[in-house]
Amino acid sequence: MQRANKWWRETEDTYLKKNYKRITVADLAKQLGRSKRATRTRLEKLGCSMANLKRNIERFWLPEELDIVAKNLNKPIDGIKELLPGKSWIGIYHKARELGRKKKEHFGYHFDVHSRKQISVHSVSVAEHRIIFEQKLGRKLYRAEQVS
Repeated sequence: MQRANKWWRETEDTYLKKNYKRITVADLAKQLGRSKRATRTRLEKLGCSMANLKRNIERFWLPEELDIVAKNLNKPIDGIKELLPGKSWIGIYHKARELGRKKKEHFGYHFDVHSRKQISVHSVSVAEHRIIFEQKLGRKLYRAEQVS
């Protein structure tokens, strides 16, 4: 039974503070009839840090894993991922950037998160489809004007 928009009672807060170290957030949420997200948010507001709990340590980078990433900065991320099967591609990418991996040079264009080609025009990235529409229309597009 999930409850929506309910105030937290003092008894629930006390229960969370007493048990968050030994019971997972999912189980606490189930016992209190709350969502995992609401329970985690409440724990954070109560100042309960779960980062250093033994069950969460595996989420962090071990010194050996950092060495593997540091020694293979020039390899493709997929190659490093083969050496670190427990880590995600994006996690390895961000850790490699943090350790000094250079961003790939863009040759006048790149693709954004929506897979749109972005072209560099006067040091500003502009979506290629907007440039094409401006040429077809014979005028500049308004900033908020949507084209597809």
